[in-house]
Amino acid sequence: MAAQAQRTPRERAEHRVWLPAASTKDILTTHPFTKISNWSSGNTYFHITIGNLVRGSKLLCETSLGYKMDDLLTSYISQMLTAMSKQRGSRSSK
Repeated sequence: MAAQAQRTPRERAEHRVWLPAASTKDILTTHPFTKISNWSSGNTYFHITIGNLVRGSKLLCETSLGYKMDDLLTSYISQMLTAMSKQRGSRSSK
């Protein structure tokens, strides 16, 4: 918890999914990556579920670039998990 308190608001915001309004690009809401329960993509869509699979928020985007969003999210979460694992390892060795 102390490590999070030391991060700047911008650093905390970078670990979130931002959902913008299509027309204005204003940020409607943000969700931490830890709340993502599922995502998938196909030739014409990208789908993400935030929170509980049954009662969570679901977002379905019609796009031909869903695979890129899938790859980006997969890479980012993998990088985040690796960093968290290294951080835990350095704490336990102290």
